Amino acid sequence: MRSHVQADRRSLYSTTRWKRIRLVVLREARWRCHKCGRWANEVHHLDRSVEAFFVLQNLRSVCRACHVMEHKSKHSKTPGRDAWRERVRALAEQS
Repeated sequence: MRSHVQADRRSLYSTTRWKRIRLVVLREARWRCHKCGRWANEVHHLDRSVEAFFVLQNLRSVCRACHVMEHKSKHSKTPGRDAWRERVRALAEQS
């Protein structure tokens, strides 16, 4: 089951919409990490829900090290597998 949810989630990262939004976030941050100020080439979702996936205010530029630390922290709330799968499907249908 988990691999199916991960596959759905990964498909959002390959969309043209995501690639454009990612570049906007990085350019606005001048390719600097929101947390430490080092060079950044990754974008972190504050809210990991599907509804907030493409929302600019939900995204932060981060370096690799800070991105790893963000995902290790316990404050990230991830919806259950079934809820995530349903949200991804609904979002895909809207596109």
